[in-house]
Amino acid sequence: MLHAMHFTPALRVFFLHKKYRNSHATELLRFGSESIEEISYQCGFNSAAYFIRMFKQMESLTPHEFRQDWKERTTD
Repeated sequence: MLHAMHFTPALRVFFLHKKYRNSHATELLRFGSESIEEISYQCGFNSAAYFIRMFKQMESLTPHEFRQDWKERTTD
């Protein structure tokens, strides 16, 4: 496994930016009522389909599944 010190500065910035956008998306999905498409644009994605693919890669759930799971956990 590679450690952060093995990444170039540009690659570190890329991963931090990706992590920030994903964190912002999870907050909007939890507490916002915007559509998935609107959230994708607010997080800097030009394509909702690409946003969904990237989100699933990071969270192992689609944004819709994440939102549903969050609602179910908070209403129990």
